[in-house]
Amino acid sequence: MSEVSVIVPMYNAERYLKRCLDSILSQTFKEFELLLIDDGSTDKTDVIAKEYCERDSRVRYIRQENAGPDYARKRGIEEATGEYLMFVDADDYIRIDMIQNLYGELKEHHADFVCSQMMRVDSHGKKWNDCNMKEEALESHSIRENLYHFFVTRYISGSYDTKLFEKKLLQDYKFLKESVIGEDVSVILYILQHAKCVRILKEAYYFYFWNESSISHSGYTKRHKISLQNYIQVKEGLLAKGYIEPEVICGFFAEYEMAAATAMSRSWYFDKETIAILKNDLRKSMKEILKNRHTSFYMKVCIVMFRYCPYLFMGIYRIIYLLTGR
Repeated sequence: MSEVSVIVPMYNAERYLKRCLDSILSQTFKEFELLLIDDGSTDKTDVIAKEYCERDSRVRYIRQENAGPDYARKRGIEEATGEYLMFVDADDYIRIDMIQNLYGELKEHHADFVCSQMMRVDSHGKKWNDCNMKEEALESHSIRENLYHFFVTRYISGSYDTKLFEKKLLQDYKFLKESVIGEDVSVILYILQHAKCVRILKEAYYFYFWNESSISHSGYTKRHKISLQNYIQVKEGLLAKGYIEPEVICGFFAEYEMAAATAMSRSWYFDKETIAILKNDLRKSMKEILKNRHTSFYMKVCIVMFRYCPYLFMGIYRIIYLLTGR
C-alpha cells in the first residue's frame, strides 16, 4: 500500500501519454502507485499504458466505458489505496520533484491540502506562469480564507492538477457523469469547504499543455449546457452559505458560464435553451457582477452585451475568432 496515489484519466491520449508517464515515474519520491484510467479510448492509449504496466510494478491500468473525465477520476479514487491523491492529465507533465516537495510540505505543516502553481506550455514550447504570488508559501485555516484564495487571489486554481490532498476529503462528493468542462471547479470548491489547513506554494511544479483543439476551446456540445447548469447550481449553493461576498462569487462564475456563449460562437450554432438559461442567470446576477472589482472591464462588457443582445455578441465574437483563432 502506497502513501500517495497518482491518477491519470486518459481518453485517446497516445500522442502525449509517454511524456506524461515518464515525468511521473521519474519522480524523486518513489513510494506511490500510478493508476491509469482509460475512459474508453479508441486509439493506442491502451497499448502504451500496458507497456508501462509491464515495466513498473507501481503502475495499474484500468479500462471503463466512456463516461467522461470526471467519472474516470471517480474510478481512480475508488481504486486508489493511498491516503493522499494527485491527478495528472494525460497530455500534461510534472516536475521531477513535485510529489516529494508537495508531500513534504503536507507532512511538515500538518496540512490536508497542498496546492502549487501551473506553468502553461503551448505547442511551440513557449512557457508562461500567470501566478503573481509574492510570498513563497501561504496557509489558510478557514473556509473563508480558502475561498478567498480561490475566488480573489486565484492562487488556488479550479483544476484537479497542481495539488496533493487527503483522499478522505472526497469521500462524500457526488461526481457528475456527463460534465466535461469545469467539472473540476465544483470538486475543488467542495474540498476547500472541508479542508482545515490549506498550504499554497508559489513554485510551479505542473506543466499544463495549452491545447487549442481541446473541448474547452472548441465548438459547442450538449456538455456545455450540462456544465452551465452545474456552474449555476454550485454558485447558488455557495451564495446560500454566505462564506464570501456575493459579488465575488457571481463575478467569478459569470466568466465560466460565458464559455457556453463563446463555444456557440465558434460553432455558429445557437442552442436557444442554453441561451435562455444563461441570459436568465446573468440577469439575476448582473448587479453583483458589475459590483465585483475583480472582474475585468472587458468581461463585464461581454456579459452585458450577451445579456441584452446575445446574437450580436456571438456574431462579434465569431468574427474575432475567425480572424485570430481565439
